[in-house]
Amino acid sequence: MTTPSKAKSRRTNEVLKNLPQDLDAERSFLSSVILDNSVLDREILTPADFHLQFHRQIYQVMLTMWEERIGIDPVTLADRMEKDGIDLGGERGKLLKDLEFIVPTAANAKHYAEILKEKTESRQAIFDADKLIRAASSGVPADIARVRAEIAKREDPGESDSSIDAADLSPAPPREHIVKDLIPRGIAIVLHGPPGTGKSVLFRNMTLAVAGGQAFYGIETLPGRVVYVSNEWAEKKEISRIWYEKTRQIPRGRLLLEPSGPILEWVQIKKDGSQKEEWVWTRKGREILRNVEKMRPDLIIFDTILGLCSGIEQLNNAMTYALGDLLQKQIASKFNVALIAVAHTNQASSKECLESRLHYEAIAGGNGLPGAVLMTIGLTKVRASDFGKDVSDLSRDLVAVGSSKYNIEGFRPCWTDKSPGYFSWGRSGLELDSNPLSATIRKEKEPTRFKTFKTAVTVTAEKGTVNADDWA
Repeated sequence: MTTPSKAKSRRTNEVLKNLPQDLDAERSFLSSVILDNSVLDREILTPADFHLQFHRQIYQVMLTMWEERIGIDPVTLADRMEKDGIDLGGERGKLLKDLEFIVPTAANAKHYAEILKEKTESRQAIFDADKLIRAASSGVPADIARVRAEIAKREDPGESDSSIDAADLSPAPPREHIVKDLIPRGIAIVLHGPPGTGKSVLFRNMTLAVAGGQAFYGIETLPGRVVYVSNEWAEKKEISRIWYEKTRQIPRGRLLLEPSGPILEWVQIKKDGSQKEEWVWTRKGREILRNVEKMRPDLIIFDTILGLCSGIEQLNNAMTYALGDLLQKQIASKFNVALIAVAHTNQASSKECLESRLHYEAIAGGNGLPGAVLMTIGLTKVRASDFGKDVSDLSRDLVAVGSSKYNIEGFRPCWTDKSPGYFSWGRSGLELDSNPLSATIRKEKEPTRFKTFKTAVTVTAEKGTVNADDWA
C-alpha cells in the first residue's frame, strides 16, 4: 500500500517533470537580445521566465551587463559568464556562439517574451494547485488558509494600486531646454521644409552652439553632447570638408558625427498567426543606439529621417505615425534627449500662404509623422506676397522659421507659425534678420519677445563660432 507521503512525493515529481515550457522561444528571445541589446529595456522579463537553468543564467548575466552599460555579444557574454564561474563546456559553449544566428532579426522579441510570460503563468498555476492539494491533504485548516492567502496576495497585491490622490501631488520639476524656449529635452521634434531653405545649415549651427557651449542666435543653450546622424555624408573626407574648420573649438567627446546608411527598415513579420508590418532597427541603427547609450547625448539630429529609412515603397500615415511613435518612445523619452528629425515638405504646400507653409500639414508623407510627435518646426522661403500689398520686392533672400505644433504643458516656443523668426543669407551664412522690415512684419502679425537688438546677431558658418549679444 502506498503511504500518503510517498503519493505526495510522486505527484510533486510528476508536476516538475511536465511543467509548461517553450525552449525554442527562450533561445529565440536570448538571440534577439544579442541582435539588439535594447530589447532588455522594451521587454521586461525575469530569470524565472526561463525554464532551463542555463537559459536563466544567460539572461541574468545579460541583465547585469546591460545595467553596467556593457555591450552584449557572444564574445563578451561568454567572457562574463566564465568570470562568474558558470560552466560553458560542451553544448553550452556552442549555444552561446550560435545565439547570434538563431533568429534573423530582433523584431519578434515581444512575441517571444509574451510566450515566455504565458508559460510562466501556467507553471505558477500548476505550482499553486499542487500546493493547495498538498495543504488540503494535510487536513490542517491553518495550512490551507496560508496557501490560499499566498495565492490571493500574488494575484491581487494590495500595494499595487496605481491611483493617486491629488492632495499627494507635488510640483513637477521644470522641463529643461536644450535651446531655451525652442528645443525642450525629452521631446521628438520634426523639422520640415523644402530643399534649399537652410534646414541643415540652421541645425548644424545649433549643433555647434550646444556642443561648444555657445548661444544659438543669441538664445541661451544648455551646453552638452550632440549626436548628428546624416545619410548625406558618403565618406570621412566629405565630413571633414563640412565640419573640420567648424569644430576646432569643440571639446573631445561633445560631438559625434555619424555618416549612415539606413538605420530603420519597414518589414513584414509574422506575429500571433498573422502578418504585421513595423519598423525595426538595422545593424547600423543598433550600432548608433549603442553609441547613444554610451554617450548619453543631450541632442540628437537625424538628417533626413526618411533618408535614413529603407523598405519604403510608398509612404502612408500608418508608416509615418509608427516612425514618429518610435522616435518619441524609443529614443527621446527613453534617453531623455531632444531629438530633431529633419523632413521635407510636399510640393503642393509651396502654393500656400506663409503660415500654411510652416504648418505641420505641409510635411511630406501625410499627417502620421507629425501626429505621433509632440512638436514640429517649419522652415520656408519668404515671398514678397507674404508681406502684403505694400511690399513689391525683397532686397534679400529671407527664410521664416516657426513651430505650428507644441503639445507640451506650459511651453510656448519663441518662434511659431503665426509669429516666426526671420533669417537672411549673408556673408557669414544664415543670419537672424534684424532689418526693420522684418520687425514690422512681426508687429503686424503678433508681438514677440524679440523686438529690438543691441547688435546684429550672427552665426559664422565658415568658422563655426557664435558671436551674439543679448536681446534688448
